Amino acid sequence: AGAKEALLAALVIDPNHVDALEKLARLCLEDEDWTGAAEALVRFARLRQTREHLRWVFFELGTIYDLHLPDARRAEAAYRRVLKIEPDDLEALERLSSFYYKNKMWPQAILATGELHKREIDPDAKTRHIIRHSRAHEEDGKLRLAEQTLDHERKLRPNDLQILRALADLYERQNAESALSMHLNRASGDFRRQIEEAPSSPE
Repeated sequence: AGAKEALLAALVIDPNHVDALEKLARLCLEDEDWTGAAEALVRFARLRQTREHLRWVFFELGTIYDLHLPDARRAEAAYRRVLKIEPDDLEALERLSSFYYKNKMWPQAILATGELHKREIDPDAKTRHIIRHSRAHEEDGKLRLAEQTLDHERKLRPNDLQILRALADLYERQNAESALSMHLNRASGDFRRQIEEAPSSPE
């Protein structure tokens, strides 16, 4: 609290002191003073225009308005600004995907999550993204696309338990008992073939 008071006093003397604004913003974030942090970040961004600093500012603003001071318009704008500054920023793209999903903005969630899946290189993260991508299609009423999204991945990785579970969950939610039965029988057959062809494989 004393440090924040000192920085605020310094900013009364020199409102454009960039170091004081940055330190104040970081202190407010650490102290979970979200309103103070947002105000300091906006003032700081007007004075310090490097890509690195602007990326930090808008990512933190997106987090504040997404998670702490809910404001959908500002959160979306901040995350999009990060991606305008750094188009390959997967962390910001994942935040934007989660934001759309949480706010049930299904068309936007489909686009953002599909793009995230294409760019992701970590296998576990790719699986997580494709499952969310399918679920967004389902929530948007596009059940056939939801099924096709998962089935495409199943064909590529027929023994991936997360994909098999997600497809089974989809059929269960839709009360599609015959499709579920066919899916489980097919998965069992795939596993049997794998065991016969490579019985010593740990997978």
